[in-house]
This record gives sequence, structure tokens and C-alpha cells, in this order.
Amino acid sequence: CTHLFTDHVHLPRSGGDVLVHAGDLQYEESRSLWEDKWKKLLAEPGKNPLTVKAVKDWFEKEKVSLGDSLKWLQSVPAFRDKILVGGNHDYILEQLDIKGIAVGLCATYGLTYLRTEDEPKPLPCSKLVVWGSGLSAMSQVGGTRAVISENYSYQHDMEDLDGFDRKTKHIYEGYQGPKPHLMVMHGPPCTSC
Repeated sequence: CTHLFTDHVHLPRSGGDVLVHAGDLQYEESRSLWEDKWKKLLAEPGKNPLTVKAVKDWFEKEKVSLGDSLKWLQSVPAFRDKILVGGNHDYILEQLDIKGIAVGLCATYGLTYLRTEDEPKPLPCSKLVVWGSGLSAMSQVGGTRAVISENYSYQHDMEDLDGFDRKTKHIYEGYQGPKPHLMVMHGPPCTSC
């Protein structure tokens, strides 16, 4: 999780096989100014359906921090593969996923975006088989939390374990493909995990 603090991240110059970003590229939420800007983008004539080019142009025009984070990940040298999942602060990334263009957008930055719905897949260079999900437990009021957070991207209700199973059973129930070497999630699906 970098939360926009990429200038504080120090990675080995020698790189490695796989760079993993487990979500929270941003520090945005559904009530942020980015939600308003996202809705304005969608309302523009000719922007539905969205294209990767239109989104990258929007990143540049509006100085969308997600674009800067993706560029930063792209610029990190000497890693054979780079993978990421979304997190609860990644509102725009989640919206791009819902629109069906997050995978393609991330690929233009040399990144493999992992989605809950996808089957495990081999990475392009290292050939490790990976699966990932931005799902994590939705915050609840109680204990030390007085309000529900608006950082609810990729969140799953902790009390809906059947729903979590429905979203993820394709990777274990009847799955005949290659077994993942690496599974990445933003956070556990429940507080008792």
C-alpha cells in the first residue's frame, strides 16, 4: 500500500522476479472529488463506452493521481513482472474494472492487474501462476469505530460469507487449471481470518 507516498518507497535497485502491489495505490474514496470528476467524465458525449486512450487522456488532463501511481509502478526498474490488486482507497481503479478496462489500462503500463473474477494465470515473464483480488472486509461501526468509512472500494460485507464464497469459488471448486504459485489479496475477507 503506497497511498500516494511513492517518494517514500525504496525498492532494491537489483529488482526481482515479481513486484507486488496489494492495493491502496491512492488515498481516494467514494465521497472524494474524484467521484465527481469520474461522473463528469462518464457524462461527456462520446465517452461511453470508455476506451483506454480516453482514460489516459483524462488522467493527464485532470492530473488524476491513479495515472501517476501507474506511471510510478511502470518506472520501477529491474522487476520481471509487476502485479497489482485494488484496495479500499482505489475508487477510480474499481470503477475502471467495473467498466471492463482496468486490465487493458494496466497492461499499457506493463502491469498485470489481478481481478477476483479471473482464473489464475501465468505472468508474462516469470511464468509464475497468480491470482488476486482487491476484496477485503468492509468496515463496520462498533468497537473503536464510530462511523463507517467511505473508503469502500472492493469491500465485502464480513457477515456475507456465502457471497464471498460465490465470488471466489471459481478458483477452488472444479477448477482444473494450473494451481497458483502466488495469491494476493488486499485484506482478509473477514475479521476472524
